[in-house]
Amino acid sequence: MFKYLSMEPEEADGELKHLVFHELFHCLTRSNPDFRRDMYSLIHFTVQDEDFPIPPGVFEYHISNPDVEHHNAYATFRIDGKDIDCFTDFVTARHFEKEGDSFFETGTTALIPVDGTVTYYTPAQAENFDEIFGKNTDYVIDPEECMADHFALTMNYGMEGPEGKGYPNPEIIEGILNYLSGK
Repeated sequence: MFKYLSMEPEEADGELKHLVFHELFHCLTRSNPDFRRDMYSLIHFTVQDEDFPIPPGVFEYHISNPDVEHHNAYATFRIDGKDIDCFTDFVTARHFEKEGDSFFETGTTALIPVDGTVTYYTPAQAENFDEIFGKNTDYVIDPEECMADHFALTMNYGMEGPEGKGYPNPEIIEGILNYLSGK
C-alpha cells in the first residue's frame, strides 16, 4: 500500500482503481459460480464441479494463491502437436535458494493434464498459450487472475484500452462488456 504514496496522484489513482476492480472480480467469482463459468469461457476454459488433484511432484513446487479458490477449470492446450486438456497451477521452477528469492522471478504457470498424468508443461511448451489466455495482460498464472486483470482493464478503460489504442485481444473485453450489459 505504501508504494502508492511515492506515485504521482494520477498514477496512484489508476493503480488503486485497477486493484479494486481486480479484487472485486475475485469477490464476484466466489459468490456467483455462473459468473465465474461465463468469464472463464471468454478465455476458453471450461469449469467442472470437482477440483483436479495436483500431482505430488507438482504440489512440491506449488505456490498457494488465496485468490485461486479452485483448480476445476481446464482448457485445451496444443503441446508437441497434441491437444491436451490441462488445468493450471502456479509453481516455482526451483526451490528457493537464498533469502530474498521472489516467487514471481522463479515462478511459472504449470499446465497440468487433467488425465492424472504426473507431469506438467510450461507456457513455452504450449503452442496456443497466448490464444487461450490472450495477450491483453501478462498476469496469466491462472484463469482467475487473468480474468480479474481483464475485468479491471474493462472497468477502467472499456474498449479503448489503457493507452487508447485498444487491445491485442479485444474479443475478451467485448465479452465482458456484453455480459455486464446483459447481451
